[in-house]
Amino acid sequence: MKRLPAVSLSSGVAAGSVRLFSDNNSSLNSYVTGDVKEELQKFTDACQAMLEGINQKISANKFEYDEADIREAFAEILKDEESNSLIIKEIEGGLSAKEAVRKVYEGFADKLDESDDELLRARAADLRALASDLFDSDNVDESNDEDRTGIILVSERVSPTKLLMSDIEAISAIVSRCGGTNDHTAIIARMRKIPYVTGVDISEFEDGESILVDANEGLIIKDISQNEVNDYLKNSSIINDDNTRIVNKIAIEYKDRINILANVSSDADYETLPSEFEGVGLLRLEAFYMSKNDTPNEDEIVALLEPLSKKSCGKTVRVRTLDLGGDKALSYLDTNIYGNARGLALSLKIPNEFEKEVRAISRAAGNFEIMFPVVEEVEDLRRAVEIVRRYNKDIRIGIMTETKRGVENLEELLTMCDFVSIGTNDLTADILHKDRSVDTEKGSQYTDIEKEEVAGYIEKIIGTTHKAGKKVCICGEAASNRDWLDRFISMGLDEISIRVWE
Repeated sequence: MKRLPAVSLSSGVAAGSVRLFSDNNSSLNSYVTGDVKEELQKFTDACQAMLEGINQKISANKFEYDEADIREAFAEILKDEESNSLIIKEIEGGLSAKEAVRKVYEGFADKLDESDDELLRARAADLRALASDLFDSDNVDESNDEDRTGIILVSERVSPTKLLMSDIEAISAIVSRCGGTNDHTAIIARMRKIPYVTGVDISEFEDGESILVDANEGLIIKDISQNEVNDYLKNSSIINDDNTRIVNKIAIEYKDRINILANVSSDADYETLPSEFEGVGLLRLEAFYMSKNDTPNEDEIVALLEPLSKKSCGKTVRVRTLDLGGDKALSYLDTNIYGNARGLALSLKIPNEFEKEVRAISRAAGNFEIMFPVVEEVEDLRRAVEIVRRYNKDIRIGIMTETKRGVENLEELLTMCDFVSIGTNDLTADILHKDRSVDTEKGSQYTDIEKEEVAGYIEKIIGTTHKAGKKVCICGEAASNRDWLDRFISMGLDEISIRVWE
């Protein structure tokens, strides 16, 4: 057996046969350029094929909010009139459809890279993924893999578009040279419980060879027999009956040390809230919107919330109002006209929609609290609170602190809310001016200095909130990182909100 070290991005253990993804740029060699008319048709056909594929995946499956949101973001790019007009102009000027797409998308991506807004920088990664993948059909199809134990994707980089357009059910694990803890591919892998490791020299692998990926230990094992695989999997603590839902280990381990709440996208996330959880700390309302072809009405939102309240066994359910803006978009609700506005600031620009959410939450029978995303400005919160009190004078109101601006204004914001929830993913990116999709080769692991800077902000939020006599929750990825969590608890953190199931 040969053991190769790797960096883990999504935990788990899996064995299977290597499927090498070709380098995206290599497909240029097989691309035959036609005349202008042919190239325009190729562009139209490629966009239509990917859109149809995305729509089929959405309609055929029930997805977590983040995965559906990522799919929708790519669909919005493909339908963007400005970029499509520029691509057509480049084709008419003599470029092939593939070259025109790459030139236009890369040009937009370069401009977005210069933005101070982390979400816009993440949109740049989406554009580059589409520039590489739009004409590349090298996706996973399990039709010829009946005798395989699973498919292990191996590539320089596995883009989210390529992963989402593949038959994800056929994928046992992912191995790449480049990848980041918070990039979209890693997020999808964690939601799908697909082991994912990066930082690996992929020249070590051959198509079809059997390997084992242990993302718990950051390890890949080559030249391993089936008997050795069986023994390894039998002794691995990660292996469970596929039909058994396992409660998040963090909830079990930390339930006596800190208040544990649940992150929920829909009632499919749990049948009945496990006893380890004291309530729902983050119900993503936009997840419901993502499942609709048009804006849901007030009664539909109420009908969504009430069953969730019953399944929470009378415990508190915090409903976050629509978290849109940046790369978070809905096909039937045009938010691009509001520029860089996101979170609460964006909701206030579509007041009819915002008030409908507030009314529905107020009407729903249950122990609900309301929470606003990306709260930065004092005046924004004052307006939002006024709207809430117009319909419900007693409901508890919380804010999500996800940017440095929000931290700067926190003391005054606390005079108008009952609790604070920290979104550590966005906050960390904003503090460090980093893209969520940081390459491993550039250092996806933050330096000690960077970690201390982030910890300093978290400690400030906790101290400021406690001084106001209110509680702090963390609902970002850091809440499931034991090293971070132990430190947050020592700072006096009151609650965490995490996914229900491993």
